[in-house]
Amino acid sequence: MKTTKMLMAGMLLCSMLFVGCKSNKEAHNAAYERAKAKQEAQQTTAPAQKETIEVVEKSDVKEASESIQIIAGEANGTYGVVIGSFINRTNAENLQKRMIGEGFPQTVLAQNEKLMFRVIVAFYNNKPDAQEMVKNLKSKFPDAWILIKE
Repeated sequence: MKTTKMLMAGMLLCSMLFVGCKSNKEAHNAAYERAKAKQEAQQTTAPAQKETIEVVEKSDVKEASESIQIIAGEANGTYGVVIGSFINRTNAENLQKRMIGEGFPQTVLAQNEKLMFRVIVAFYNNKPDAQEMVKNLKSKFPDAWILIKE
């Protein structure tokens, strides 16, 4: 008798679970269909927006303006050619020393407002000269870019 009652209670519990799942699934499907219909309606009624792209300069050389503090070397010019950026000062100093040893005596060590150390191989007064240097260094430093001093 006890086993029959337990069996009946188990069957009742299982049927409640299945019925509950079915109603949740039906509610989910209905909500999904409403959201899908709303999205389709918005897509058909929304006017097409034109994309506006502003072309500043046609160049394959990356550049950014930045306020820097010179730590070692002299920054004579507005456009600096950055060959390395480091969080660790020792790594930046090692690259600066290496570049000085390889014939770039004007290599500068600087730090920006976000505390990143920049190794700048040279500064120039005009952008075309800086762009030319970046292009010359691309094989050795593919991530080289131009820093515009603020």
